[in-house]
Amino acid sequence: MSNKSFESFVEGTEALRALYSGAWPCFHDAEVIEMHFWRGHVHPGDWDERNVFPIVTIKILILEATQPGATDAGHDVLASFRFYDVDHVHIQDFNHNNSIVALTVTEQPRGTFTGGDPLPPSFLVTIERGFGLVGSFRCSRMEVIAAERALKGPLGGPQVSP
Repeated sequence: MSNKSFESFVEGTEALRALYSGAWPCFHDAEVIEMHFWRGHVHPGDWDERNVFPIVTIKILILEATQPGATDAGHDVLASFRFYDVDHVHIQDFNHNNSIVALTVTEQPRGTFTGGDPLPPSFLVTIERGFGLVGSFRCSRMEVIAAERALKGPLGGPQVSP
């Protein structure tokens, strides 16, 4: 197991860090406003790069007022994270307010290839409850896919197919 911080495992952190002068934000009192689960797609026949396993996308409203050194509450950030090859999903109590205390990641060894070299690790992602949502899942990779200043008014909404 590793004691590295969450951001050390995430790809594409530059987009989010840019909104915090290069720092990684604090997720204390952030709110999960949207979660999207996709089962992936496995093509029949031999394995190839077209195969995609379950993906979870999570949008989180990061509050300016809870950031170290914050001077006001007017610059909240909406960040979207994507998690790949997801399994062992445990999500509970998603409701009208999903404030979290933290997002944590624990690196987990997966054994070795037949030749003895270590397999890439998996990551246990834990959503620590403030109010409402609590959960965890395992994944093979994670990234920031978007980060922007939150607009005033309602955020998010259900996915609509064309």
